[in-house]
Amino acid sequence: MKLYIQYLAIISILLSSCSEDSKTLPILDFDNPKGSVNLNLSEMLDDIRLVKLEMNQDEPIPKIRLYWIGKKHLLLFAGEKVYQYTSDGAFVRVLMISGQGPGEFSFVRAYDIDEKKDLLYWSDQGTTGKIFVTDLKSGDKLEPIKLPYDNRLAYGGIKIIDENTLLCLSAKYLGDDIMFYYLGLDGSVTEGLPRYNPDLPYIGRGAFLQKNRKSGKFNLMGDADTLYSIEGNTMEPMFSMLVSDRFTYANNHEGYMLRIRHLGSKYSVLNRNMMIFTQSNGFDRITSDESTDFLLDMRTYTLSTLDSWKVDYLAYTCDELILGAAGDYAVIKFSAIKLKGICEEALLKKDLDPEVRDRMSMLNGSITKNDNPYLLIGKIK
Repeated sequence: MKLYIQYLAIISILLSSCSEDSKTLPILDFDNPKGSVNLNLSEMLDDIRLVKLEMNQDEPIPKIRLYWIGKKHLLLFAGEKVYQYTSDGAFVRVLMISGQGPGEFSFVRAYDIDEKKDLLYWSDQGTTGKIFVTDLKSGDKLEPIKLPYDNRLAYGGIKIIDENTLLCLSAKYLGDDIMFYYLGLDGSVTEGLPRYNPDLPYIGRGAFLQKNRKSGKFNLMGDADTLYSIEGNTMEPMFSMLVSDRFTYANNHEGYMLRIRHLGSKYSVLNRNMMIFTQSNGFDRITSDESTDFLLDMRTYTLSTLDSWKVDYLAYTCDELILGAAGDYAVIKFSAIKLKGICEEALLKKDLDPEVRDRMSMLNGSITKNDNPYLLIGKIK
């Protein structure tokens, strides 16, 4: 069982504490990228398709926060509700609502779906020590799984290993001794990994655990400086990220945060973001600015500034693209108005590929301004 882990670490501490092999550890210098590149979306995704979300008769979908997309199910975590759709966009039900009652949630922190069993596993911000289970066939809430540690899981901190085992990531800021553990559906723990160095200072927001569906391994994605490969209870660094003026709560109230947006077998997309920490009326507030994406060639660990994305499926080019990973797939959301504009602009191009022109012409004639969002979905390579 092998995982990829990004863990919060300071480069100088990391290099001094690794083995002799760490002398060849690739260091990605965000201050000195090797030129700039443009990227076609088809280089990162296969089987790209556009899904129109069926309108719920009761209400339009509010702002979508999180997704889960599989072969059968499509879940949208939006506003104070979780919406369930089929994978082709047919509305099924409002699966959950925010509240304090049985089966309701305050804020979903982590989740994953077993599509063979049609079960959703999820943890809630307002409840510790439990993983909740929801039946996607009926919408019923089943008996929850009791956690061995009475704490919250990290954001994205549930992933399905097999039909009988979950991988659970503890929330870092609670100071637990266990970083992650493998949990049976009966609540038993098979093994776990202690924290690499619990004394390292906290320098960013929580990590997000994601599965590399192609390799079957796992990636702990988040605001961190190092990507680790973990097999069993052995932890080895793969590469580290370096930037000047690194944001930490202890050192400054303004600086750069590094994160991995997308980790692929050929290319990965990394991000450098200026974070600004302020206090107002006794509350902490973090805002972001100066966001820049970078393309990492995983074969050579060459880091380049990502100048633009080309969504070749739609003949659309943009400077920045929010590519969300969800299940086996990645997703890009377009409002109906935005997609209508993309169609009209594409159809003005004289050299447009005939297949793309036919697609855009049909799409342009079918979009109305009151449509739900459209999702461009592709399988992660």
